[in-house]
Amino acid sequence: FPVTILYDVIIVDGPLTLGLLMVNILCAIDGVLVPFLPDAFSEAAIVNFQGVLEDVKDMEIVQAPQVLAYIPNLVDDRRKTTNNAMERFMDTLPIDLMVKPLKNKALLAKSQLEQKSVYAFKSKEFLELQEYFSVLSKRIWDKSEPITV
Repeated sequence: FPVTILYDVIIVDGPLTLGLLMVNILCAIDGVLVPFLPDAFSEAAIVNFQGVLEDVKDMEIVQAPQVLAYIPNLVDDRRKTTNNAMERFMDTLPIDLMVKPLKNKALLAKSQLEQKSVYAFKSKEFLELQEYFSVLSKRIWDKSEPITV
């Protein structure tokens, strides 16, 4: 009994390594969100990750998952190295898959602290954060195709 019958979307949070567990996860999913820090380490990690995706594709056992979005995380615009790294990412990654960096981390922390969804807050200050997560949700939903059994 496939679990995909029960759910429209299943989200799996995988490890930060590209070991066997991650390869197994990549073989079991249809799409992947790629969060990253804008730094040199992440640049190398994304190149390696893209190589693993190609390896999954080359195995021809399953269809390789589609990258749904690259998500810059913990972006500090005040740092020149961060801005330089973001420019390199914008030049090398598909622009249509890049999501703008999340700026208002304090409100996200507040929702986590109160153990509430960002959508549970009705104040205007949460609108940008709600729109941010709506964009991600839409990307997941638009790219996921219903599975027919």
